[in-house]
Amino acid sequence: MSFSFFNLQFLFCQPAIVKTDSLISVIRNAIHDSSRIKALNALAYIRHSSNPDTSILLSGQALKLSEENGLETETGNSCHQLGLYYWKKGDYILSLGNFSKAIAIWERFEKNADDTQKPQFRNRKARALCNMGIIYSDQGNFPRAMDNYFMALKAFED
Repeated sequence: MSFSFFNLQFLFCQPAIVKTDSLISVIRNAIHDSSRIKALNALAYIRHSSNPDTSILLSGQALKLSEENGLETETGNSCHQLGLYYWKKGDYILSLGNFSKAIAIWERFEKNADDTQKPQFRNRKARALCNMGIIYSDQGNFPRAMDNYFMALKAFED
């Protein structure tokens, strides 16, 4: 039994196609906006390497829906993802702005969370701070990069 390259490619690409189709179906048919928001962000993540512009549009839609419905966790997730996609495109100002919004949300949640939930919000905040540090480093602003890395480290340690 021999497989051609086409057969191997079909075998390995099939799950991504199925997942994409499933997410599109959720986006079109979801009853709850929270499901639609999660699907928009998941689809954006799948497409971010090949098409960051599409990812920005999808996560932008997720952000708008989450803000309209007062879903702060999803707003934070959407801002974080937008920060990543704008960073990939080299738009550091929009990237930093979205990471900053996400951090503000995670800090609010952390302040009001019980002890079992605090680590997840600290982790999210730390990841955003670390990403901001990388952006500042890319810009040659090493003091600001180090400040962000140390804040991320502190958040990871707490």
